[in-house]
Amino acid sequence: MIYVTDVSQYAFCPYSIYLRKIHKIRVVTPPMIFGDIYHRITERMEKRERVIFDIFVREGMGADEITTIFYDDTKKVIRNAVLRNKKRIKEDILKTIERLNQLFLRRSMEKAVLLRKAMDSYGKKDIYDIVFPEALTELSIASKKLNLCGRIDRVEEKDKKYYPVEIKTSTAEKYMEKDVLQLAGYALLLESKFGNPVDKGFIEYVVLNKKYEIEIDRNLKNDVLKIKTSVEEILNGNIPEKKRREECDFCNLHDICWGTERSYVHS
Repeated sequence: MIYVTDVSQYAFCPYSIYLRKIHKIRVVTPPMIFGDIYHRITERMEKRERVIFDIFVREGMGADEITTIFYDDTKKVIRNAVLRNKKRIKEDILKTIERLNQLFLRRSMEKAVLLRKAMDSYGKKDIYDIVFPEALTELSIASKKLNLCGRIDRVEEKDKKYYPVEIKTSTAEKYMEKDVLQLAGYALLLESKFGNPVDKGFIEYVVLNKKYEIEIDRNLKNDVLKIKTSVEEILNGNIPEKKRREECDFCNLHDICWGTERSYVHS
């Protein structure tokens, strides 16, 4: 089965699919590890925040006090997640914890402000759907019919319509074509699973505090299916041409492709 990330990676560079899938070359970079840990913490906090709200938040509390309650709990989750992954982390452990603390402090502040406003208008017991909307995180999803599968960072639901959200921890100023194709691939999978059309998705850059709404039309979905066929051809023996492009300088397979030594893993 073809992964949606294979489709998006093919759009970036077909030859990288050949290296990853046929030669089983896997490069793990510090930003990739940081992003993985961030996703794990987010998934954990999605499950904890409503419980924290139920037990510790009171009607008369201000936003600052609520922020402290959420943030104190989050810092414990961050520390535990980093320590569990300390063998994978190349940079200073305390520096990694501090970077994550700063990102999740903003999340705690935003959640507290939203809670305070909702409590002023509705009262504590009526605000769950506003502040803690139902959402699926790290959703593994597959379609035999499409021969496609993936793991969606977050799926938001509104009025029985589902929207994929791709969360990025990079500092890129703008999303790339491969990111849009990734969303479109997830849209196809959500349509297959739930039977409802998916016409948009979101790309969220947590470091930059930006969230882009992306229109997903039929042409974009067809592009995903065409690229998926090209990936299948590589898996069946077709070797794509290796082309030197400007994007090569930003690829974590750069040194392997162009002859400079870099540590990598055969998985």
